[in-house]
Amino acid sequence: MIPVYDQIMEELADRRAYMHEVYAPQYICSYAVHAFNLMNQKREIYFTGKQLPNMRIHLLFISPSGFMKTYFLDNMGRDKYGIFHQTDIGIGSEQSMTEAGFVGTIASVNGLAIPNQGAAELNMNGILLIDEFKGITEALKNQMNAQMETQLLAALDHGQVYKRLSVGHIAYKTYLTLWTGVQPGSYDLSSGLGRRLCVMNFTPTKADNNAIMDIMHETQNMRPDVGKMKVLWDNINEVVHKMNTIERIEFDDSILKLYHDLDMYSFETSYFNRIIIGYYLMKHPIEKVIHMDTGDKELVEMLTRQKSWRADVYTGLDYLQIKKILVVHGKVCTRSEIATECAMIGWNTKQVYEKLADMTKYGLVKVQGNNITLLD
Repeated sequence: MIPVYDQIMEELADRRAYMHEVYAPQYICSYAVHAFNLMNQKREIYFTGKQLPNMRIHLLFISPSGFMKTYFLDNMGRDKYGIFHQTDIGIGSEQSMTEAGFVGTIASVNGLAIPNQGAAELNMNGILLIDEFKGITEALKNQMNAQMETQLLAALDHGQVYKRLSVGHIAYKTYLTLWTGVQPGSYDLSSGLGRRLCVMNFTPTKADNNAIMDIMHETQNMRPDVGKMKVLWDNINEVVHKMNTIERIEFDDSILKLYHDLDMYSFETSYFNRIIIGYYLMKHPIEKVIHMDTGDKELVEMLTRQKSWRADVYTGLDYLQIKKILVVHGKVCTRSEIATECAMIGWNTKQVYEKLADMTKYGLVKVQGNNITLLD
């Protein structure tokens, strides 16, 4: 049988899902690891350092408003005919979310403590899709609220949430996996919270915008093949069911070598390991012993891309946006051309000129009259 991974990618290609070959793999791996984690909590076959990990791959899609975040959430899970919508793993959905809405809180009404369950508790065994997670945005800012980060980190890392308030306390354990998105900004991925997130970046150019617009036009009245989707959902469920036959998973030494070659930080390896596990579960046959290595070129490309995305966030996605525009224009274009493209993502001329001034100061671009040149 064709691997479920390939079946999903084929379905997304049929839908003309833009750049699905770049972004869909992360969702596929995240889903597989979520299912594996639920199984592992019961059967306890996989440990790290004699600890039973609450292993999830939380996805953070960073892109300007209107570009791809909701698009992939709909295609992968939220829509009635989404890739994972009608499978055995529960899929929850929210338009927006704050830290209190995610973790939960307690209200005092006439002196009585009334608990309000958070999304992490209500969806404790499922995958939660959130279009814009304001709590994540605020917690990842350099001037973050430490208390907010602590609560989100607990829910997204070990899952054991304990929050004490003046009127009482909240305590529960969650196995929820989060798929969400935020708009570009200055984010600190070295923080405890940032280290638990698998990031995806999309910095659109005018060419991307036109390609998406073309696809939207060409896919009008495109109906889903319900029979084909039911077969796909059944095949996904079968993979999840077969996970109960796994007795051991092994990491080849070639994986460690790749991590050294990528100059990876030690704190990144745990969720990179999870990406590898998710990929193997969906791409390769389920066997009692799963031995994983770096012989799969597509897997290595995905891991390399993930490392590059994280580096881009550290550098600054605002600068990357302008850099990408310059690359498309052959590394040289005018201020007005950059401003015109940046208007597409909501930047005004003043913001563009301020960012160009910063890039000039840092030696990223050179200004000659009205022309901007990208420096290597």
